[in-house]
Amino acid sequence: MDNKSKFHLVRENSFLILCVCFFALFVIIAAVSGAWPGKDISAQFFSAIAGALVAAIITLFLLRGQTAVEADRKKNSKVFEEKLDIYQEFLHKLCDVVKDMKISEEEEKELVFQAAYITMHTEPKSMLAVSKDIKGIVENIKRDD
Repeated sequence: MDNKSKFHLVRENSFLILCVCFFALFVIIAAVSGAWPGKDISAQFFSAIAGALVAAIITLFLLRGQTAVEADRKKNSKVFEEKLDIYQEFLHKLCDVVKDMKISEEEEKELVFQAAYITMHTEPKSMLAVSKDIKGIVENIKRDD
């Protein structure tokens, strides 16, 4: 567990304890001042504490779930950005090759490596189609030479 999550956990626990203390103080002040109705104050007090604890626990679980969802969203966003960079780099390389209608051995190798990068983020069926298209483009450019 890293320091950030430890800090958040301590902060959450401190907030929970502070809320329970304020609630207990409120109940005690109400009982002492006579604003609390009824004779069996201890049963009402423990019922109130139990309700507050249940609400706090539910809120804590909801916050943790929301944090996990947010972390997953950030991770997916980062992966998408990486995919986009790889696809753009591949398209720029392919554009350079097609623009001048000449392909050197070095450019051919670079296209192969760019296709390998894309393979990590593309489904096999789609990658097979892309590979066939690249092969056709390279063969047509070589024939024209």
